[in-house]
Amino acid sequence: MAQCPAKAKPAGPSTLHGDISCLPAALRGLIDNPQFSDVTFVVGKRRQVIHAHRCILASRCKVFHGMFVNQSEERTSPEELRVPFVLADTHPDVFLAVLEFLYTNSVTLSSPITLEVLTSAVEYGLDDLRKLCVEFISKTLTVELACEALQAAVTYGQTDLIQNCLSFIERHTTKDAVGHMIHYSNYCHRVKRVRALPATRLRDLSLPDLFGTRGHLPAGTPSWGPQGSALTDCKRSEEIIKTQGFRELSDLGLLSILQSNRLAIDEVLLIHAVREWAHVSSVVLDAPVSVIAKEVVKELRLFLLSPEELTTLEEENRQDNLIPESQVAQAWKFHALKKISDFQLQRCQRRKGTLPREHHRYLEPHAK
Repeated sequence: MAQCPAKAKPAGPSTLHGDISCLPAALRGLIDNPQFSDVTFVVGKRRQVIHAHRCILASRCKVFHGMFVNQSEERTSPEELRVPFVLADTHPDVFLAVLEFLYTNSVTLSSPITLEVLTSAVEYGLDDLRKLCVEFISKTLTVELACEALQAAVTYGQTDLIQNCLSFIERHTTKDAVGHMIHYSNYCHRVKRVRALPATRLRDLSLPDLFGTRGHLPAGTPSWGPQGSALTDCKRSEEIIKTQGFRELSDLGLLSILQSNRLAIDEVLLIHAVREWAHVSSVVLDAPVSVIAKEVVKELRLFLLSPEELTTLEEENRQDNLIPESQVAQAWKFHALKKISDFQLQRCQRRKGTLPREHHRYLEPHAK
């Protein structure tokens, strides 16, 4: 007996996609377009009027959704609902970048506005926009902007950007310092001999007498101050610590830098930079230097300084009380006993750019 053919099951619903690029292109044309707009924003110091659409903003951003709900509850008449939102502290270009992302899920970024766009992304809870900003900032960091970006990352708790900024700062304070360290190790024994000579004898000697037969200092040779401490000419390091962004760091931002072992800068230069930072912050915040730098100076590694350098530091410290006397006293105690305790290990850790000094051999773990 022949079997009846099975009935075909009806096809279930299926989602088909057209050209996806058409939608963002169409929505882009609605950005700041007064046609069909039902909400306006007055943005920036010049009070630029920017047009938008409630349904798009509310569907894409919970913050805007809450703003519109609150407005509708507080205002009932059509005239009241047409009252614009005022964003006096936001730059128009920054707000337009946020709207571009909300309308098209893409954003056009440039270095002058990206940090502010990142700020807005965090404030509006737009995590995808935040990630795009972090990616752009990380790829376009410069010496001038590195500390400014680090400060924004610290302020808004952006751990990934903090690490990227620190890596940039470390990476761009290494290149020149390595060369200086090599040159330093080659002539260090000559420096020790020169330091022992009286000033009258030094005036009678030529450069070949002091540093060999080439007749000039080796390229990249560090100089030393009146106390006999070798100082590196870490050009890139000095560039970063002399930027406006460095001087405007918060104490937490500066702490994140000082905690790094990979900074290619000698501690003498770093202490000088911290002192300048503290004096600038003291003026801005109208507070004593010692209060401003209370937590920051704990990360300064005074154990790395020679006795001559500590003496100079104490003289400078009498003028501004930057570093507590107890912290300096601990460094003197180390020089007297040539021993370190376990809790002092971090303060004895040499950075990548720390120039060698004779007493550093007592900082090795086996020397405890």
